[in-house]
Amino acid sequence: MNLYNTYDTRLKNLYHLEAYVPNEIDRLIPPSNKKRWSNKKDQKYIGSDWCDKVEKHSDMLQLALENQQQKRSLRVLFKINIFLISQYISSGQHFKIMKQSLEKVADFTLYLKQYINHNKIARLLGLKRTTLQGYIHQVKYECLESVSQFCFRANPLQLSYVEIGRLKSLMLNPNFNHWPAISIYYYGIRTGAFQFSESTFYKYTRLLGLTRRWIKKKRRKEGLKASFLNEYWHADVTKWDNNGKRYHIYLVIDNFSRMILSWKVSEKLSAELMFENLMNAYKNVISPLSQPIKLVVDGGSENQIQQAIEMNQLSISKLRSLIDIRFSNSMVEATNQTIKKYYLRPILRKTGKADPNELLPSIINEINTIRPNGSLNGLIPVEVFNLEFETPSYNQKLARITRRIENLSFSCGKCPI
Repeated sequence: MNLYNTYDTRLKNLYHLEAYVPNEIDRLIPPSNKKRWSNKKDQKYIGSDWCDKVEKHSDMLQLALENQQQKRSLRVLFKINIFLISQYISSGQHFKIMKQSLEKVADFTLYLKQYINHNKIARLLGLKRTTLQGYIHQVKYECLESVSQFCFRANPLQLSYVEIGRLKSLMLNPNFNHWPAISIYYYGIRTGAFQFSESTFYKYTRLLGLTRRWIKKKRRKEGLKASFLNEYWHADVTKWDNNGKRYHIYLVIDNFSRMILSWKVSEKLSAELMFENLMNAYKNVISPLSQPIKLVVDGGSENQIQQAIEMNQLSISKLRSLIDIRFSNSMVEATNQTIKKYYLRPILRKTGKADPNELLPSIINEINTIRPNGSLNGLIPVEVFNLEFETPSYNQKLARITRRIENLSFSCGKCPI
C-alpha cells in the first residue's frame, strides 16, 4: 500500500515560479514539499527555461497565434479575390476601369502593403507588377503639362514633347484631311517624323482628341487575297452626281498591289466602256503571263464582256463575285467609296463642284504613288506593283535613347524632380 501522495509536475513548477495556487489545493500539500519545490534549481525540471519564456512572453505568443489565424484568413480571402478578379477580367472592362480609378488603386495598394508584398497585390488586382508600379507612379508624378498627365522626367520613355508636336502637326495638316490615320502613321515613319509603334500612335491620337472620322470597320472573315502580281484583278463602276449630271467612274484594280491600273469617266454606262478600260490596263501587263488573269466583276449588264475578251484573245478569265467564287468584289468597291467619300464629297461641299474628269488624275496619282497603304504594311501601291518590298521601319533602340534624353531634360517649371 502506497503511503505517499504524488503531485503533478506542473503543480510543482507553479510553486517554483511562485505563481498563484488555489487555497483548496495549497492546504493539501505539506509545507516541506512546498519549500523544497520553491528552492529547486531550474535545471532540475526539463523545459523550465521554455516555461519561463512562455510566462514572460505569453502576450506575444497569443499575438503570434492570432496573426497566424489572420494570415490563414487572408490567404483564403486572397484566393477568393483572385477567382473573382479572373472572372471580372474576362468581361473586358477590367483595365479600362482601373485606368479611370488610378488614385483608388494607389491608395488600396498602399493599404495592402502592410500585409502582403507587391507581387501578391498585383495578382490580387489582376495586373502585372510593372503595370501596377506604373499606375502608382502616374498618381505620384501627375503632370498637367504632359498629354498622358505623367511627368516627363518620372516616365522618360513616354513620347517626348517634340514627338507629340510632330504627331499633332501631321494629324492637323489640311493636306492629309482625306487620309486615314494609318496612312498618316506610315507617312510619318517613312519621312522620319515618327519613331514609335502603331499602337503608340493610336494611343496618343486618342489622348490628343485627334481620332479620325475614317473609322476602320470590324474585320469580317478574310476576303480574297492574291499571292502574286496580276493573279486577281477587280473591275467595277460607281455613280457620281455633280451639277445635275451623272457620271460613271470605271476602275480596274490589281488585288496584290492594290494599284488602280486604269480608270475612265463617262456619262454612259455600257459594257463597251468597261472593256475599253480593261484593255487600257491589259496593255501595261508584261507578257507572257504564267496563267490567265482572274477578273472579278459583279453581275451587272456593263460586265457582259466575255465575248469581247475571247475575240481579242486576252489572257483573262472572268469570274462573277459570289457566284463563280465565294468572295465579293469589295476591294474595288471600297476604293470607289474612298474616292467619293474622302476626296470628291469634301471638294463638292467646299466649292459646290466636283467634276471627276478634272479631279481624278490627281486623286488616283495620290492613291497610287504617294499615300502609304495600311493593308500593305505602309508600302505604296506603286512600290508593290514594281515588286519593291522594303517595309518602312525605324531604329527602336536609337528612338528610345533620344526620347529619354529629351524627356529628362524637359522642364515645366513646376517639377520637383
